[in-house]
Amino acid sequence: MQRIDKYTRAARTFYNLNRWVCVRVDALGGAFAAGLGAYVIYGRGMSSNDAGFSLTMAVAFSGMILWWVRVGNEFEVACEYHTCVHSALLMYFMSRQ
Repeated sequence: MQRIDKYTRAARTFYNLNRWVCVRVDALGGAFAAGLGAYVIYGRGMSSNDAGFSLTMAVAFSGMILWWVRVGNEFEVACEYHTCVHSALLMYFMSRQ
């Protein structure tokens, strides 16, 4: 049971790290959108139609990239958890033989 507790503790740490990464990635996406908006509004003389379209496309693109990062991170955490549980079960059944 101690081995399972050790692996569960590691899985919880990976899950918390994943949540930490998600919050930071969302903050980076917000900062990117705010910076781009300030640049488009104050830095360049473009029409409001062009500015709105550019901001919409940029935010959608950055959101897609951040979504892929989040999915990849979730997949990595799930694989690590699966590996830990698999190793714990192998140790348990090997010790019973």
